[in-house]
Amino acid sequence: NLFTVLSMNTRNLGLMGIPTLCARIILQSVIGICPSDTDSLRINISGLPVISVSSSDDTICGGSNVTLVASGLSPYTYAWTPTGQNGAVINVSPSTTTTYSVTASNLSGCSVTKTITITVQPAGLPYAGNDLIACIGDIVQISGSQQYATGLHWTTTGSGSFSPNDTASNIFYNPGLADTLTGITTIILTTTGGCANGSDTVLINY
Repeated sequence: NLFTVLSMNTRNLGLMGIPTLCARIILQSVIGICPSDTDSLRINISGLPVISVSSSDDTICGGSNVTLVASGLSPYTYAWTPTGQNGAVINVSPSTTTTYSVTASNLSGCSVTKTITITVQPAGLPYAGNDLIACIGDIVQISGSQQYATGLHWTTTGSGSFSPNDTASNIFYNPGLADTLTGITTIILTTTGGCANGSDTVLINY
């Protein structure tokens, strides 16, 4: 059978800025010398969903709660991975940096997928340096460093003092009487201002 398109009329049925095209097509059949016949059909062509994805915070401490929101004008359905949750708004608590995907589908079955990444800040990581050997009464220089935090704090199991202060990266330790009597002192370096604060130690042997 052969068909000829006699006419095609289209009009935009878009609502709220979402394009939906309606097309009416009239076909004529041509079957040799037999009488021709016509029929018509209507095709609705729906546009893809238009959405945006946002979060209450894009950088968090491990295990903290964050809200993810998918926003669109039409009444879409939303499916999230890897959580398996449904709905425009979900709450997650990732322990490591995670990328979330949300698929929005409209009433016509058209769908689009967007992603958002939540960065998880690791715990503070201090480094106090290698163990040291010093003569009794010597002032000892110690250099420390840290990652994933904002500051440092030095403490001691002995009775000495820190110079210029106990929060500088590079310090001098002036031993006290307890340090020289025991012959060994543990200096502790702790991070401050991190999601979780870690500690490292350096031993001074006299």
